[in-house]
Amino acid sequence: MIRRPHRAVPAAVLALALLGISTAVALTLIPGLTGAPDYLWHDVIVRVLHDISWNDARVAAAGLAAVAGGVALLALAVLPDRTTVLPLAAGDEIAAGVVRSGLHRALGAAAQSVDGVHSVRVRLHRRKIRVVARTSGVRSPELRQAVRDAVDAQVTRIAPAPSPRVTARVCRIGLGARQRNSRRGGRR
Repeated sequence: MIRRPHRAVPAAVLALALLGISTAVALTLIPGLTGAPDYLWHDVIVRVLHDISWNDARVAAAGLAAVAGGVALLALAVLPDRTTVLPLAAGDEIAAGVVRSGLHRALGAAAQSVDGVHSVRVRLHRRKIRVVARTSGVRSPELRQAVRDAVDAQVTRIAPAPSPRVTARVCRIGLGARQRNSRRGGRR
């Protein structure tokens, strides 16, 4: 039960591009077929297109752009995107999942609940969860281990199907660049 998002943005871009091209073709052909007067830009387009030969660099650039756009759209259609619903461990033959953003918030709240943690950034990867906790106090291995244990306990409680490995890092906040450089012996 892995759900993936729909490709709405590439589909909308392609639809708008095709609408624009078909509108331009219709506005060019319909006046010629009905005998109505041509638009002002019709003569300019015909003149520019008549002056371009197949050996022109603009034709090659337009062809390359069309091929690159087609390959990009094909890649978007074939390659999988990030999952939106992650499967949970199977229990009692019931298929269940957790929304990626919900898992992100739950793990962030678990890390934030550790004493001394000011803010948290959580990164969800396929088989790994990276947690960066920021503290205004002293960075210590105990704080890093406490953050890792809190997030690991939450992962165990939620139980995503491929159980990811949790890594934690603690960074100190509140130091300006001057203080960091002077502590390292750098320029002021």
